[in-house]
Amino acid sequence: MNTRNILLSLLLSITLYNLLLPEPSSAITYHAKKGRLEDKLIAFCHAKWVAYKHELPLLYSPFPYSDQLALSQNYQPFSVTFLGYFQGDITSYAKITKFNHKRHDLKGFPIERDSNTIYIIPYFPECKHDITKDNFLNFEVDWDDPVFKEQLKQDIKPLQPLPELSLPKDRITVAVYVRIGDGLDLPLGQERLYATSNEDCIEHIKTISTLFNDPPLYVHLLTNSASKVNYYKQTINKPNISFGYKERKLVLSKNHITLGLPTQYDERFDGPPREKEDIFYPAMAFPLKFPPHSFFIEQVINLSTMFNDAPLYVHLFTDDPQPLKLLNRYKTLINKPNIIYGCQEYNNQEALQDLFALTQFDCLISGESNFSILASKISDYRVIIYPTDFRQSQIIKKE
Repeated sequence: MNTRNILLSLLLSITLYNLLLPEPSSAITYHAKKGRLEDKLIAFCHAKWVAYKHELPLLYSPFPYSDQLALSQNYQPFSVTFLGYFQGDITSYAKITKFNHKRHDLKGFPIERDSNTIYIIPYFPECKHDITKDNFLNFEVDWDDPVFKEQLKQDIKPLQPLPELSLPKDRITVAVYVRIGDGLDLPLGQERLYATSNEDCIEHIKTISTLFNDPPLYVHLLTNSASKVNYYKQTINKPNISFGYKERKLVLSKNHITLGLPTQYDERFDGPPREKEDIFYPAMAFPLKFPPHSFFIEQVINLSTMFNDAPLYVHLFTDDPQPLKLLNRYKTLINKPNIIYGCQEYNNQEALQDLFALTQFDCLISGESNFSILASKISDYRVIIYPTDFRQSQIIKKE
């Protein structure tokens, strides 16, 4: 028997085996009680992956906007209310198991196909920094599995056509997704830096000043320590930079580029450690979600170089209250004649429309947020660029 016949016989045997398998009695669902649209959809994707790998049915748990997506019609509805009650037909299931951080390790997939159990997969982010920081129970998803990816595309698509952006056909299109901080994320300023030590912060301030050709620069340090401010001022020693700090009233000059800087704790200046800070800035807790503007500027230049300075169209998605001003600032600093620009302000009330608008582009440059990560999983970008730590970025080229 030749090799081809052997492979055909093996494929036939596997097919017959799958046909003879009894129908599974268990099912998979998800629970994401808080968060934005992208957080709910990421929870759906994770549960979908477990169901896909174990060949189990997926139960659909409704959330805001989900009734506008195909997934609402593709699966049997089921949900867990905030009081812990269950909604939907669960009479055929003997028990419900909700995985949590303390009792389970999902990396081992402890799921029994025929135990008449509904397995509830808890939410965890796709942002690696967030997972590590908060010790989320998590597992790896093979987002490049072609069958799984196609199924996601069929599930996460609008039931009714949404308005599309009018993009140029003769240019490589680039989406730049810049989070400043909307109602759920407090902004830190026009520019932000994150570092592992105060010495790193000082070096980054020098870099920012050089990037802008040493213009008037105002640096506001989020600290109560005047001695720390003096240390920064004396160490940097650049006459174009003025400093302020948290104790002083914040007055931003329209003639300066402003830089808000969450400083690292340093016992030399800050005294004994405190149990908690009196102000919480999400950008300090999730630095890869809020990279500085210099990251986006640098990566647009790198992307242009990657394509040998071919004609590019760069479109800015941002929650900045002055998107056109920010876009013009980027345009001036990038300063490449092969690039034309457009912008769209991110609107939390139109999240679904913005999500699918983001998927129209050839390339994506973004911080590590669930929103942009989700867009990358249901689209076919040629290049994806995002930060991987405080100093490096990851470039994924798909062609």
